[in-house]
Amino acid sequence: MDAIKFLKQEHKRINGLIDDLHKTTERAKLTRLKLLAEITEQLDVHSQIEEEIFYPEFNRVAKKREHRILRQEAEEEHAIVDRLLREMRSSDVETEGFSAKAKVLKDLVEHHVEEEEKQMLPMAKRLMSPGLLRELGERMQQRKEEIEDTIAVNALVAATRDDAIAAKRVQ
Repeated sequence: MDAIKFLKQEHKRINGLIDDLHKTTERAKLTRLKLLAEITEQLDVHSQIEEEIFYPEFNRVAKKREHRILRQEAEEEHAIVDRLLREMRSSDVETEGFSAKAKVLKDLVEHHVEEEEKQMLPMAKRLMSPGLLRELGERMQQRKEEIEDTIAVNALVAATRDDAIAAKRVQ
């Protein structure tokens, strides 16, 4: 799969999760917590892949200043979303304030995706060869799998550690 198809597929999946979160009510505490955790993980992975692989290559082929500025804006949007997610994780999910933050997250991510899909990705398609786009897509997919494997291992280690601590308390 080429980089453009890969990124569009990722955008669609993440937007779906954010839509699900936005539709929840204050009474859906467990659902909100689960969705927030999944969204945070997926956005972290997605941002990391873009910033490690796609954006540097885009910057390399982008000769015009406005192209490079578009990439810089995208990275700033990632940073804003990261800050908002940190705020959301420290917020009470059963409040209207959390609902407002979920709406802002939805708006931010939709704006980011729209700019990428309407501006950056078409530019990338013009500036990069089909072979390069395929290679980037493969590298991004592989890196995504590596990051997700690391997250899974870390979660398993944490769960094992927590189980060991709980067992010591019982003794």
